[in-house]
Amino acid sequence: MISSASPQGSQAKPALLDSLSSIRRKVRVLSVMYGVGIVLASAVGLILAVVFLDYLLNLPAIPRLIFLLAAFAGIVYTIWNYVFKPLAARLSLGDVAGRLENAFPQFDDRLRSTVDFVRSDLPGSPVMKDRVIGEADRMAASVNLNNALSARPVVFSLGAGILALGLSILLIVSYFGLARIAFSRMMLGPDKWPRRTQIDVLKGLPAKVAAGQRIDLRMRLTKGDKQGLRPKVYYQYDNGAVQQQFMTRNEDGTYTAPIDARGEKMSVWMKADDDQTDPAAVAVVQRLAINRVEGIVTPPPYAKLEPTSVNLS
Repeated sequence: MISSASPQGSQAKPALLDSLSSIRRKVRVLSVMYGVGIVLASAVGLILAVVFLDYLLNLPAIPRLIFLLAAFAGIVYTIWNYVFKPLAARLSLGDVAGRLENAFPQFDDRLRSTVDFVRSDLPGSPVMKDRVIGEADRMAASVNLNNALSARPVVFSLGAGILALGLSILLIVSYFGLARIAFSRMMLGPDKWPRRTQIDVLKGLPAKVAAGQRIDLRMRLTKGDKQGLRPKVYYQYDNGAVQQQFMTRNEDGTYTAPIDARGEKMSVWMKADDDQTDPAAVAVVQRLAINRVEGIVTPPPYAKLEPTSVNLS
């Protein structure tokens, strides 16, 4: 009906609609690419966060699995929200026309009207419809509709995703041994993280000590020593509560701590960051004390008397 009224309008319709369709495809592609960048950055960040927490806390298998499931759920949510939803979203030509009119106010409502006139049989004057279509076509030819599309968020998103992926590859190559352990632990394997610190006991504990004697503990860190690190010594008298105290750092880099021997037995161990010594058992020997003093008095032979015990206490 429109084509019979204006040959110019019939030629303009396909070109303008093709332009709008092209813009719609580009919007969909940019949305998906933006989501891919966010998914890459989020996935790398979540996985590295789980590995870092496991390295700091040395998580057992069950908590490790819980963190992994939480990270997987976050990745799935990100994929659904930023990739699948934009991909499945229905973006009509009318929506595209409306957004282009916001970017180019000079169109007024001509783009949406053109879409409505071509895509549906609206009542109205064919001459007026052809005139609106012709004006929209001429105005569209004078501007670059692609300027309404901003690729900057997509560039930032993809850049962040590629940067995160590159950083992860660099970490794997630089710390391949740790990466292998991390992969094994993420698969709930039995591999252990290497210790960040290592204790070297310089003065061992004696097997027996006298009650009340002062025991001087002395150790150094052959690995992981740094300013601000405060190792602790733990000790337990008999079956009492476990007590603790900080060890003092000396000028030569060693650490010392004094404790007193009490009770009948002690259990002592030291801890620094992620390393600790095995509990050492120490027997506490009570000091000797004089409870009774006796004297034996032996009379001279001529007295013919038996020796006599005398309490001298």
